[in-house]
Amino acid sequence: MSFRSMFQDVREAMDHTCPSPLQGCLKEKTLENLEKYVVKDPRVPLLLSRMKEVGKVFLATNSDYNYTDAIMSYLFDFSDGDKAETPQRPWRSYFDLIVVDTRKPLFFAEGTVLRQVNTDTGKLRIGTYTGPLQHCAVYSGGERPAG
Repeated sequence: MSFRSMFQDVREAMDHTCPSPLQGCLKEKTLENLEKYVVKDPRVPLLLSRMKEVGKVFLATNSDYNYTDAIMSYLFDFSDGDKAETPQRPWRSYFDLIVVDTRKPLFFAEGTVLRQVNTDTGKLRIGTYTGPLQHCAVYSGGERPAG
């Protein structure tokens, strides 16, 4: 089974679940009730901290920045009594590289335009990003690194 055939199977299932006029319905329902649909584990910050001690940690998701930020902020917020094993800090600080809107599997093939995300507004900055990748910055699109 190829990645392309798996992608097509998942895409068909998603299209069946959320038909075109309701695109995004699954994400909207998830955000409306994070406690029901997203499992929070206070060990995740510690795990990512330990991984970062020995290598690079990155997040690559097909989701847009606003959805990603909502999910990740929820997962890393332990102010409600959950005890994290590491001090609370912004979720982006756990990653060396964050890429949203990757459009996988396209990201692994020809790729798309790399743009930087304004994390205050969730909007893409104008133009193609060509500078060095910055820690805690969020990028949209792009392609897998060569090599």
